[in-house]
Amino acid sequence: MDQEKMYGVVDGGYLCRNEGHDYINDGFYRRNIPDKKLENQFSFRPVPTKYVKYPALHVRHTNNISEERQFYEVSDNFNPGNDKGPYSGYIKNVDLENNLRNTYFGLQKCNQSVYVPKSNSDLYVDTVKANNEISNSQMQHGLLFQSQDFKPFNPDKHSRSIEIFNNHTRNQRSLK
Repeated sequence: MDQEKMYGVVDGGYLCRNEGHDYINDGFYRRNIPDKKLENQFSFRPVPTKYVKYPALHVRHTNNISEERQFYEVSDNFNPGNDKGPYSGYIKNVDLENNLRNTYFGLQKCNQSVYVPKSNSDLYVDTVKANNEISNSQMQHGLLFQSQDFKPFNPDKHSRSIEIFNNHTRNQRSLK
């Protein structure tokens, strides 16, 4: 029996290709791939001894020889994981973390107890490249730097609002 086509119902499906969506999806996909190969994470688990005959013999399988990889550097390599990066990246930056948390010196009231960055740190040195010599003909918004002079305006002609806050107009409206 032939199925009758219903009026207004699409027979099949539409495929819509949109370059903007593809570009965004490619960006999402690239966030799941690291820049370089990360170090392998090995988890050391205990050896089962219950319900095993001769547990000392061949319980642990030998590891495959893996390729040697570089130490993980946070500034050079992107880790797409959300929990833990390779251990070498953590252990390499322990001194930096201790310095930032200021855990070298105990709690005391001397100058050593406060972390002050060096004077050539990027916290102090601000480099902004600006070109302040722009002619008026090159400016797209000519009214941007034009100063305006306004005549003084006082909305409270009768000086009823005496205080800065807590001005109760119900009480002060009869004052003149």
